[in-house]
Amino acid sequence: GIPPCETPQFEFALGAYRIGKYPVTNAEYQEFVRATGRLAGPELEWDGQKVPAAHRRQPVSGVTWFEALAYCAWLSEKSGCLCTLPTEAQWEKAARGTDGRRYPWGDGWEARRCNQGGADTAAVDAFPPQSPFGCCDLVGNVRQWTAGLWGEHLQAPDEEYRYPWTQASAPASTVLAN
Repeated sequence: GIPPCETPQFEFALGAYRIGKYPVTNAEYQEFVRATGRLAGPELEWDGQKVPAAHRRQPVSGVTWFEALAYCAWLSEKSGCLCTLPTEAQWEKAARGTDGRRYPWGDGWEARRCNQGGADTAAVDAFPPQSPFGCCDLVGNVRQWTAGLWGEHLQAPDEEYRYPWTQASAPASTVLAN
């Protein structure tokens, strides 16, 4: 059941990195919108420029990749720490660990561990940590952006961005294992 664009399986080593325990919430994104004078578009499903109170702890959705990059730049400036979107490999390691599991919690599907197919999004801390690294909300709820390039097609990445990477085409922080 693995899409062909996600094969073959291969190993590589990642340098040290940190990743947020939770996805960015509507409340956090609202702070960015206000601080930068951006307009919240209708795809955010807010009440104009304001997040409805019941949605403050839910993950922000409806943000473009470029808006996510702008948020990272703003957060870097605000915090004094470099904040970026994770590479696909960093996100996958944070989600699945390093022991080959299929889901953050193991190999079997457990619907009670995530918000999959719900009528609305759930708060980012509505479910216990899913991954071996203590990250939450990595399965279900909303799609999450990574720094990886994809290309023009929605169903599969353009050929130059497909696995397996070579060392020359891998993201800068990636070292391929032998």
